[in-house]
Amino acid sequence: MNPAFDSQVVEILIRLGYFQEFGSSGKLLHLYKEFREGESKFSKSHIPATQQKRLAKLR
Repeated sequence: MNPAFDSQVVEILIRLGYFQEFGSSGKLLHLYKEFREGESKFSKSHIPATQQKRLAKLR
């Protein structure tokens, strides 16, 4: 929800292992792509209930 994060920068940081404490780069990239492009795509335009459902599914 924070527009200060550039999606390309986040993907690069995942690939570089910056978030390794949260899991392998492959797993994190899979989750990130699902969040950005997949069936559970998250959008600020969704109502809060839909946002919560999608976040719960990703978790």
